[in-house]
Amino acid sequence: MRFLTPSHQSDPLVVFLLEAEMSDTTITILISGAVLLLLYWAARTGIVSFYRRIRKPAGAIEKAPVGRPSAKTSPERATQNSAATNIAFVIVFGGMLWYLFGGGLEQQAAKNLQGIKNQVAADAVAQYEIARRHGSAVDRCVQAGLVSAALLQAHDEANYRRWKAVEESDCASAGVPR
Repeated sequence: MRFLTPSHQSDPLVVFLLEAEMSDTTITILISGAVLLLLYWAARTGIVSFYRRIRKPAGAIEKAPVGRPSAKTSPERATQNSAATNIAFVIVFGGMLWYLFGGGLEQQAAKNLQGIKNQVAADAVAQYEIARRHGSAVDRCVQAGLVSAALLQAHDEANYRRWKAVEESDCASAGVPR
């Protein structure tokens, strides 16, 4: 929780979030959801329109509707808009809840973690290539072992077996028993 300062530690919400051991991303999404709920509530209760009325310049004149009333201002249309807004809100909020608690966040985290593991393995291979070009036989042996370990962490069994054979060969040429 990098964004929390010691002064926040006494806040009950912060204490709850710390005890829940949520990631920064989860907390950000929860706060975004709370802001969305607050904005929805403000729009439904008329606070937003009240604010707009206050902000008008002092000399502004409101335009009166000219001619017959339009379909947009009819009570039936307002009810339809209200129902559509409620349905859209429920869909968006339901999607957020699914993402947080239905597995969407965990799936994204798993993808990111696997990508990181694959990048670590690729970096280890690049380091081995540098050691192969400029290092001694012992350097090659050590780096091949690191590549094998990185591939094991990435669960890349086929490449792990191949690099284990490279490690055995490099260590044998360096005189290091395996």
